[in-house]
Amino acid sequence: MRSQRVEALQVAINAIIAVTTAALLYLPRPVVVRAGRDGWVAVGLATLLGMALAWCWWALFFRPERAPGEQASGTRPGWGDRLLAAGLAGYATYLTAVLVAQVATVFATVLPEMPVAVFAAGTALTGWVLAAYGLEAVYRSGQALFPLMVGASVLNLAVVLAGNVDVRELTPLLETGLGPVMAALPVALAFAGEAVVVLAAAGRVRDPGRLRRALPLAVALSGLLLVAYTAAAVAVLGATEVARSTFPVLSLIRQVRASLFLLRLEILTLFAWLTGAFVHLGLLLTAAGTAASRALSVRSRWHGVVTAVPAAGAGWLGVVAFESGPMLLDHVERIFPAVSMTGMAFLLVGGWLSLKGRRSSRPRPPTPRTGSPRLDGREETGSAGSAKAGPSRLEVRGAAPGSRRAAALGMLALSAGLFLGGCYGRIEPEQAAVVTVLGLDRTRSDRLLLTVEIVGAPTAGPMEQPGSIAHRLLHAEGQSLLDAQRRLELAAGREMLWSHVNVVLVGRDLARSGLEPVLDTLSRRYTFRRNAFLFVTDGPAGQFLRRLHPAFGAPRFVAFQRMMLRPSARLGPPIDLNAFLRTVGHGGEDPAVPVVDLAASTLTEPMVRRVALFRGLHLVALADEPATRGLYWLTGQQEVDRLVWPCPGDPPGRGFGATAVRSSSRRSARWTPEGPAASVRVRVEADVEEWRCTEPLTTAALPRAEAAAERAVRRDVAALIDLARRQGVDPAGFGLELHRRDPAAWRTVASRWRRRVASLPVSVQVDVHLRRTGLTMGAP
Repeated sequence: MRSQRVEALQVAINAIIAVTTAALLYLPRPVVVRAGRDGWVAVGLATLLGMALAWCWWALFFRPERAPGEQASGTRPGWGDRLLAAGLAGYATYLTAVLVAQVATVFATVLPEMPVAVFAAGTALTGWVLAAYGLEAVYRSGQALFPLMVGASVLNLAVVLAGNVDVRELTPLLETGLGPVMAALPVALAFAGEAVVVLAAAGRVRDPGRLRRALPLAVALSGLLLVAYTAAAVAVLGATEVARSTFPVLSLIRQVRASLFLLRLEILTLFAWLTGAFVHLGLLLTAAGTAASRALSVRSRWHGVVTAVPAAGAGWLGVVAFESGPMLLDHVERIFPAVSMTGMAFLLVGGWLSLKGRRSSRPRPPTPRTGSPRLDGREETGSAGSAKAGPSRLEVRGAAPGSRRAAALGMLALSAGLFLGGCYGRIEPEQAAVVTVLGLDRTRSDRLLLTVEIVGAPTAGPMEQPGSIAHRLLHAEGQSLLDAQRRLELAAGREMLWSHVNVVLVGRDLARSGLEPVLDTLSRRYTFRRNAFLFVTDGPAGQFLRRLHPAFGAPRFVAFQRMMLRPSARLGPPIDLNAFLRTVGHGGEDPAVPVVDLAASTLTEPMVRRVALFRGLHLVALADEPATRGLYWLTGQQEVDRLVWPCPGDPPGRGFGATAVRSSSRRSARWTPEGPAASVRVRVEADVEEWRCTEPLTTAALPRAEAAAERAVRRDVAALIDLARRQGVDPAGFGLELHRRDPAAWRTVASRWRRRVASLPVSVQVDVHLRRTGLTMGAP
C-alpha cells in the first residue's frame, strides 16, 4: 500500500490555510462588535494564545508521533483512546458543518438566485472527494495552492489600502481599557484554534521535530494576516460600518479601485478564500474520517465510506441548522466560541492523560523493520526509524503517482474555485442595462424619483461615431428606492446591473430630508458598490442629468471621469459613499459633500466649486466658494488651483495671480480650563504666475505679498468657521482630534458637542510660501 506520509512544511502550510479560511470573512465583525476599533488587538492576543496552543499540539501528539486515539501495532486501543478519537471526530465534524454553512451563506449572498442547499451539497461533496484520496493528497493540494492564495490575499489587501485607509479610525487605542478586548478574545481564540485539524497528521510526519517551531510560526503568520484584515476593515470602513456589515471583508474588498473605473478586483480575495475553504474541508473531513476509524476500529480500506458520513452530516446541518445568514452569524458569535473552547480543552486534557499513560507503561520491545507501529502495521517502509534516515524504495516509487494525483486534485480545486467565484448564468449585452450614474430626488408628493443613465454595447451606426457607446436616461418614481428600482426595470425591459454605478447624485430636497432610507437600502445590497462617488446638486438631480450633454455624445459618467481627473474642475477631492458613511459613523466630525454644477459657458462639463455641509445624514447648508476653499485649506485637501490674491497693502482692484500647488494643515484640539479649544496651522506653497501690483516684485516685496496671501487664506478659513458655527456642524473634525488626544475630555462633551461648536475658539495660523516667481526679481 502506498505511503501516507507528509512533510513538516506541508503541515504548517495547511495549518495556515485552516486558520485563515475559517476566520477571514467571519472574524472581523464579532470582534469589532465587542471591542470596537480595538478588535484587531483582540485578534493579536488570540494569535499569541494560538501559538501556545499549537506548541501544546506538538508536545502532546506530534513529538510522540501519535494521533489522537492511535496506538502502537499489535495493541488494542483502550476506551480512553477511543473516546479521544471520537472527540476529535465529533469536533472536526462540527467545524465542517460550520464551514459548509459559511460557504453556502457567503455565496447565497453573492448569488441569491441559487438555492442554499445547492451550495451546501456541492461544498460538502467537493470536500469529500478531496478527502477520499487520503491524507497525503489533501496536504499536497494545500501546498500546491498556498502560493496562489497568499498572493491573491496580500495583493487585494494592498490595493484596498491604497487611497482608502484612514488611520484615525484606529485611534485612540484601548480607549475603554482591556475589558472589551478580553470580551472579544474567546471568539478570536476559537478561530485561532482551527489549527487542531492538523492533528490527523500526527504520526505521519517524516520529521516531526521541525514542527516544534514551524507549527506556532504558522499560526502566527495566519494571525498576522487576520490582524491586517481586521485593522484594514476598521480603517477603511469604520468601526460602526464593520459592526453593521454582515461580511465586512466583502464590503472591504469591494472598495478596490485600481483605476478610476476599473472594478471587480474583489474576485482575488474570493478566489483565495474559496480555494482555501475547499482545502480546509478536505483537512476537516480527513481528520473526522481517520479519527472515527480509530474510534470504531475500522480498516483503512473503508476510509472513503467513513469520511462520507461526516461529509453528509455536515452538508445536512449546513442547510438545516443554519438556514439563514442571521442564524449562522448569531451562532458564530455566541455558541461557536463555547463549543471550540470545549473541544480544544477536551483534546488537551485527553492528550495529556494519554501521554502520561504511555510514559508510565513499560517499554515495549522494538518492532520489526517491516512495519510501522505508528500506522498499526498498515505501511511497509523498509525502516521503522525516523524520516531522517530517508524514504524507503516503496515511498520513492509511490511519490511520482502521488504527485500527479495531488496535482490533478489541485487543478480540480482551482477550477472549482474559479467557477464558483464567477457568475452563474449568462447575461448578454443586448439583454442587460448597465447603470453608471444614479440620480435620487424627492418629489412634492414625498415619493422617490430615480433617474439613471444606462449604457449598452458599443455601436457603429450610420449616425454615430465608430466605437461610441449607446446610452440613455431612464427615470421612475416610487414610494421607496426598491419600488422605484422595480418600476425602472419594468420600464427598461432589461436586466438592470447596479454593480457598475460610479456616480451617485442626490438632489438638495432629498438631502435636506435625510439620506437614512436611501443609504440603508444601498448598504444592504451586495451588488451596490460603496466606492461610488457621491455628489449633491443644487436642484433636482434628474434635471441636472437631463441638462448635462457631454461632448461628442459621450456617456455622462465619462464627463464625471474627466472632471475627477482634472483638478482645475474642482476645488477638492471627491468623496465616495464609504467615506461618507465612515465619517457619519464616528462622532466629532460631520461630512461635507461636493456640490456639482454645470460650467457657466457650456453644458457639456460638470464642475465642483462648492460643498454641502451635513449634520449627520441631513443637509444643513451649501457653502459658497470662499467657504469651500476655506474647508479645503483647513483639511489640507486644496487641489491645484489658480488664485488671485490681493497685492501688498490690499489696494482695491489689483492683485497678483498665483497657482497653489500644494497645501497641508495640522489640526489639534485640547481641553483648557475654559473648555475645549482648537488650533490649526495651514501651510500653502504657490507659484507667482502674474503680477499686476503697482509695486515691483522685488525681494523686499515678496514677504509682503506672502503676508497678503496669508490674510486672504485666513479670510477663507474664517468664512467656513463662521458658517459651521451658525449651523452647529464640525466639518473640519475638531471633535475627532479632541477624541484622539484626550478621550476622557471627549466623553464629557461628546453628547453636547454640536452646541460647543457654536462657541468653539479656533486659533488659525497660515504660512504661505511663494516658491517661484517665474522671472528674476530686481533685474535692470
